[in-house]
Amino acid sequence: MAIDFLIASMVFYGLSLNGSNLSADPYLYMVLGGLMEVPAYTLTAPILNRFGRKIPTVIGYFISGVSILALAFIPMDLTWAVMTLAMVGKMCISAVYQTLFVYLTELMPTEVRIQGMGLVKVTSRIGSMTSPFITDFMGQMSSWLPSLVFGGVSMVAGVATLWARETRKSTLPDTISSLQQRRDNNSNDRLAEGGSQGQEAEELKNACKA
Repeated sequence: MAIDFLIASMVFYGLSLNGSNLSADPYLYMVLGGLMEVPAYTLTAPILNRFGRKIPTVIGYFISGVSILALAFIPMDLTWAVMTLAMVGKMCISAVYQTLFVYLTELMPTEVRIQGMGLVKVTSRIGSMTSPFITDFMGQMSSWLPSLVFGGVSMVAGVATLWARETRKSTLPDTISSLQQRRDNNSNDRLAEGGSQGQEAEELKNACKA
């Protein structure tokens, strides 16, 4: 999750600072970018309640990544297309950023939750500190390079989040040992399920032979 926070912060602030490379009017770009955060923040809660935490986070990363990557391959003179893709990316990464705070607090056991939040906040600040260097230095070399970086890392974060567990309607762990016990129980349940399926297959095979 530290990687998720680092990338979400990098892309969020990177898109906010990349207006000079993506738009001839950076003021309009900033206003529209701020407006995109309104639906991102207001719709997050009902979406999380309906679909959980994992799937919206992954989809948000992927949509943001695809939208931002597309900016690297379309002409900058198509201002309406550039602005639309940038705003879609900003809205999705804003929603992801909001979701991660809920997701992490449910993933971390109570006894280390504060330490975990402190760690991911440090990594998120590292991501936000790197975004100006990406937009300024790479943007001077080519206007599409920042979009390539931000879109690429968004896709990487989406893939990485696939390995996180879903926390919707699950009991929050109090200690690290209780979390480990839950994982062991899940592993035992999967082994038992696999064993029962194997036994049923063997019985079916014997019945066919008879």
